[in-house]
Amino acid sequence: MEGFNEVLLELATAVSVKTGVPVERLASTASRLLSDPVFTELTKYFDKRFKAAAAVYAALRSMGVCVSPRCVEEYAGVSRTRFTEVLRSMGVEPCSLAGYVSYASRVLGLDDSTAADALWAARRVRVAMGGLSNSTVAAASLYLAARGRLTQKTVSSILCVSEVSVRNIARRMEGLLGDALSFSLREADAPGRPRGSLMLELLGGGGVAAGLTLLEPGVEPWRSVTASAGLPLEGSIVLAEATGRLEHMGIAVGRALSYLCLKGYRVVWTHLSNLAPVLVGEGFKPVSYSPRLGSTIYAVSLSML
Repeated sequence: MEGFNEVLLELATAVSVKTGVPVERLASTASRLLSDPVFTELTKYFDKRFKAAAAVYAALRSMGVCVSPRCVEEYAGVSRTRFTEVLRSMGVEPCSLAGYVSYASRVLGLDDSTAADALWAARRVRVAMGGLSNSTVAAASLYLAARGRLTQKTVSSILCVSEVSVRNIARRMEGLLGDALSFSLREADAPGRPRGSLMLELLGGGGVAAGLTLLEPGVEPWRSVTASAGLPLEGSIVLAEATGRLEHMGIAVGRALSYLCLKGYRVVWTHLSNLAPVLVGEGFKPVSYSPRLGSTIYAVSLSML
């Protein structure tokens, strides 16, 4: 296509500056899409600038880069909705909240606890305030979770979103989440703990507000109960113990789900029926009854994040 390579290189150079992806690698990956029959068919009525924008964004996603389509949309010459529709037809899905938070946290060098705090806040806001883009919500959540270690400009540039939007959403989030933002989650240092176990602590009010013990179901009785409930052994983890006041459990469990999602777990289940109101509020559903544990088994898929 005449002039396409020049347009592609121009865009790849600009996006390389924003994302840090080497321009040669980005341009090479994007240019290979030209010979893809699906790409050719879906973009045949669009001009070369749109083709370049779609190819570069698809290349970024294939590399695990999660940035807003805003990064390239000025080249596309169509609405973001139309642009993302074409990308979806190509099999290029937009990043999830967890995807944006995980990517930006990795680039910014943030620890797992900060990333989990950000994803927790982002999930809450997405439910309470509709119509917001995942990328902007993720950026605002990361800014708040970093507690002054990042500027709004830094997080907005990483995800290719508007700094003004990040500022406005962060302000609304502070009003919506209030004192809950003052809590944070950390993985406790527990020497001698069993292999495949996690101990998470919710910090707030000058101390530990709640504690959660989670175990991978590699030993009994957890292994048998997991299998009998029809849940996968690989990728599952059991919420085995919880301590603290019930009012703090919603925050602790919600942040733990975000933490576990970012760690790569797929399913969380528990037999702690005393937490039923909290569990239901966090998306857990009763999936079976365990005579061995004498309790209903509640489970949640982390794919929902």
